[in-house]
Amino acid sequence: MNIYEKKYFSEEIFDTEYSTIAITIRDKYQPKKVIEFGCGPGHLTVALANLGISVTAIDGFSDPDFRGFDKIEFSKVDLNNYSEISNFLKSNGEYDLAICTEVAEHLLTESSEHLIHFLTQSAPVVIFSAAVPNQLGNGHINCQNRLFWHHLFLKKNFILVDSIRKEFVFNNKLAIWYKLNILDYVNNQHIQVNNETLNKTIENLLFNESNASSLFYQTNNALNTKIAYLNYFGIKHYLMLRNFLKKILKND
Repeated sequence: MNIYEKKYFSEEIFDTEYSTIAITIRDKYQPKKVIEFGCGPGHLTVALANLGISVTAIDGFSDPDFRGFDKIEFSKVDLNNYSEISNFLKSNGEYDLAICTEVAEHLLTESSEHLIHFLTQSAPVVIFSAAVPNQLGNGHINCQNRLFWHHLFLKKNFILVDSIRKEFVFNNKLAIWYKLNILDYVNNQHIQVNNETLNKTIENLLFNESNASSLFYQTNNALNTKIAYLNYFGIKHYLMLRNFLKKILKND
């Protein structure tokens, strides 16, 4: 059974302000030609195209409707199939920027290395995010910590810049996984690596991880407050009585 049917791509998990992500990417890297690995329903694809960016979108599961968008080219490509991706890229050239957001966790673990290989082969800049362990979701079969992916990027001589996430922290219209997971990697030949660059990356990392920690504690504190409220003697017995009366009325 294919869990990635049309109904899946219309679920609430895809509700986010994709225009913000697209604008941030454009302002930071000014790409003219982008390839998106795993475009899903195409929300980010369309947001980029609306900014005048040419987008090549590939996906092995979805069938997005891009009619009316002359800036978008879509191809059905199985991201678990090395040969299929390789053949597609050979006939489509290079891009200014590659994107793969919240896709890798849906692929086979053995596909991880070739995914990063093709992302870094396609463009000098990669925008990447993937579900971390314990991040629940349909079809999450390959949730890895960020170091796992980071080491794969390092093998391809790509450097973490982490300049995107800080733009999303205080935007409540973005899904939490974009706020926490999205990273930008740049080929070391396209960036001057010095103490200033490294210090800036460390500064970005500390800023973003600090906000991620704050968000965790904020959520945790709210949950603990709710639990304490529900366990308060008077509230607890009120709720028990209410549920008891509901059952009686239902049986009547």
